[in-house]
Amino acid sequence: MTASEVARPCDGTVLIWEEWITHHGPTTCPECAALDGQWFLKGHGPHPPRHRNCRCKRVAVYWECIARPADQAPAGSGRGGPGSPTRPPSGGGGGSVNQ
Repeated sequence: MTASEVARPCDGTVLIWEEWITHHGPTTCPECAALDGQWFLKGHGPHPPRHRNCRCKRVAVYWECIARPADQAPAGSGRGGPGSPTRPPSGGGGGSVNQ
């Protein structure tokens, strides 16, 4: 967690969303190109490097607090499960990680 996340109170489970950033170039593979811009829960979904010379990365872009204890939280976000490319709704109590 970043300092901005620690400063916000959360009495439940904090979910951190990461965005896949594809390094585009003449040797970009189709699999990495297809992942560009998709959001995944931290610790779920594909992780770079996917192959030799892969220069892609995942960057934390959003966090949200789910108001329930961690031991009662579902395995996913409730929005398609772990690795879902579906972004969380805006105004859902979370915020940008870089605030």
